[in-house]
Amino acid sequence: MRVEDLADRIRRARRIKGWSQTRLAEGLGVTPGAVGHWERPGGNQPSSEHLVEIAKQLSVHHEWLAVGRGEMLPRDSKLFQPGVISLSDEEQMLVEHYQALPPPSRVLLLQFLDALAASPKSFQDHERPGN
Repeated sequence: MRVEDLADRIRRARRIKGWSQTRLAEGLGVTPGAVGHWERPGGNQPSSEHLVEIAKQLSVHHEWLAVGRGEMLPRDSKLFQPGVISLSDEEQMLVEHYQALPPPSRVLLLQFLDALAASPKSFQDHERPGN
């Protein structure tokens, strides 16, 4: 599984805020193309000044945005919702992939997960590939 990088974190924070690339670009005084490059894997990275401003605009912790450490949302953020389950990066990625699937594929995935959960314990104890 691919580790979430800066491009992923910018995109994720922007989507959670409900903003388009254009809206973020306007708030930063850059072009939407610049934001697109920042969100593209292997694309250009924002300057440290822009990174600070992106974190402010999107109401996320700068350290989380910059290096992926710590909490994404400050507890005083309008987006922070007490009692709502916080997903790990891996869980968030799973949700995003699920949401991108067409309904018939979602049904198949849920059936597969049900079968996997019902599998004998010995099957579930195997290490994931690459571990």
